Amino acid sequence: MARQAEKRFEWAVSILAPQPSDRILEIGCGRGGMTDAVASQLESGEIIAIDRSPKMIDAATERNAAYISAGTATLILEDFADSALTEHTFDKIFVFNLNVFWMDPRDELSKVASLLSDGGRFYIFHIPPPGGDTAEYDTAFRTSLEKSGFEVLQPTFDGELNAVCLIATPR
Repeated sequence: MARQAEKRFEWAVSILAPQPSDRILEIGCGRGGMTDAVASQLESGEIIAIDRSPKMIDAATERNAAYISAGTATLILEDFADSALTEHTFDKIFVFNLNVFWMDPRDELSKVASLLSDGGRFYIFHIPPPGGDTAEYDTAFRTSLEKSGFEVLQPTFDGELNAVCLIATPR
């Protein structure tokens, strides 16, 4: 199971392609695996990771203590919809398996659009449950993004992981 998690993080980081100076926001950081994988690629950049679960933030803080001490990572305990991130802009914002983005995410997508810098990109990574169809999630995410004023630049699929990533930018 740990190797599978590592593979999905490697796949996601290869698509996200963090540049050393990127400012990146992770919505729903969970235990901090992606935070760790992204922070390791940054030099003068920063990743801010937000999650509404105290348990997840505690685990992510423990896992990313060195990056937090170095100023490369900041973790925030807060619900994204209610967050006070308005003073920030980001080159890249991403989510990984966060269910709000396939439900009715209009408010969240509006907030994402307001936090992206000019030319910034939003990445939705998703691995369906066993037997799930990535094409269904691609369609659901694409519909939500387009209804909320985003242009989907490209979907990326990984057959081995049964994963999909949509990359989008506000119109």
